[in-house]
Amino acid sequence: MRYWSTTHQRCQTLIVDAHALPGPADGRRRKDLPPDEIATGKSLYFQQEDNLSGQAIYRMHIQSASPDRLVFNTENISVVRYLMWPLFSPGELQSICFLKRESVDVWRYCVRGVRKTRVPEPISRYNPVRWGIGKPRSGPSKFT
Repeated sequence: MRYWSTTHQRCQTLIVDAHALPGPADGRRRKDLPPDEIATGKSLYFQQEDNLSGQAIYRMHIQSASPDRLVFNTENISVVRYLMWPLFSPGELQSICFLKRESVDVWRYCVRGVRKTRVPEPISRYNPVRWGIGKPRSGPSKFT
């Protein structure tokens, strides 16, 4: 996923690598999740590396799953760091994502993040909840 960095004044890749994990304490890559594994009530795990804070492990809990709608929440289960400094302890970085099918190849999505720290404050105060309608394209993850 690409974004505009105001600090660097250019587009950058946010997520440089991500893969599914067999479990929360197992750092081995596994195959991508098959559709039947994305089921209501399941917890799944993945490791993600972004361009600033490096690698972290996350839990994704499926709240609701159907062919036309998916709702899941995520939270970090490992420390998220910037360089060597810890930014978020386990459980402090959470989000919920709603995806809804609009037509055969168009989905609506909404993501809301919350930072659970000593002073709880929704991240959305700084980044309002964003609704988007998009048509996935082949190639890089991008909505038009």
